[in-house]
Amino acid sequence: SQRVVDKSGHRNVLFSKIPQRSWRYCKDVVTTLVEQKWRYTFTMFAFSYIISWFLFAVLWYLIGYAHGDLFYDEETGERLSDGKEACVRGAKDFAGFFTYSVETQVSIGYGEKYPSEECPEGIFVLVAQIIVGIGIEGAMVGIIYAKMSRPPKRTKKIKFSKNAVICQRDGFLCLLFRLCDATEQQTIGTKIRAYYFEEKITKEGEKLGQTPKELNLENKGIAFIMWPVTVCHIIDRHSPLYNFSAEDLQTQKFEIVISMVGSSPSTGQLTLSRTSYLPNEILWGQRFHNIIHYDHVKRSYAIDYGKFNYTTAVDTPQCSARKLDSMKLDASGESLGVMTH
Repeated sequence: SQRVVDKSGHRNVLFSKIPQRSWRYCKDVVTTLVEQKWRYTFTMFAFSYIISWFLFAVLWYLIGYAHGDLFYDEETGERLSDGKEACVRGAKDFAGFFTYSVETQVSIGYGEKYPSEECPEGIFVLVAQIIVGIGIEGAMVGIIYAKMSRPPKRTKKIKFSKNAVICQRDGFLCLLFRLCDATEQQTIGTKIRAYYFEEKITKEGEKLGQTPKELNLENKGIAFIMWPVTVCHIIDRHSPLYNFSAEDLQTQKFEIVISMVGSSPSTGQLTLSRTSYLPNEILWGQRFHNIIHYDHVKRSYAIDYGKFNYTTAVDTPQCSARKLDSMKLDASGESLGVMTH
């Protein structure tokens, strides 16, 4: 099945041969780290720490080498440098300088290895390394917070019904689907939209690809999600489903994409949730099972969430909405003729 948006809400679109794609990611590295998967973000920060430790260890090693801290008398073991003491006390080789670099950047104090006032350039490197360490830690905290509170984090908390259904409401054929917030939190300012995607070919033979057409929803898509809500699209003459019968529906190639936008009550950030339905996921002649009841003992409304996807078969005309309207007009015309005679 060819989907624009999969059931989990992720778009099924891949871009290829984008010029300077790698440079674009590096240019906006913060957005890249926020949008990447957790394992890539943690790997990036791990490498950032290791590379910074290694580079500063090299600088400390070069400072110690220039100061003569690495040269010792073979017989006495005394340091051959002219200075009073080593730039970094306790560091005698690269491994020692690397350990000192790690201690400088991630610890709150020194142990056996610590800097001295002998080398002014060492003081400068020490300050620079502390600033770099704070920068990496600050970036890590900020990006992790952004990843945890970003709107896509809440997309999985909005549950859509597994199937959509078509049945009659007040004499009109309607497309219905159900959604709810599994976190029991009311999303603020909820706006639901439905789009009909179908490949379109012009009279000149030009293929326009998947062309979207917005479906009109009851109440203009504004929903009060205090409990599971059933959203309705009336199949009228403005609907792209107007000419489809129950038999035609199974042979069509289209996709209905549902999107829900609202604000999180805890963070105030906009959230976006999506799903889609293919023709074989639309059940004709079915109606969603009522799962909302009032509990007189607890004096509150009770929701049977286990029956969220349950549907019930109902009597529904198998013809298209166009033919159903035509039959209604014919029936009304016959009634009017009888009254006239």
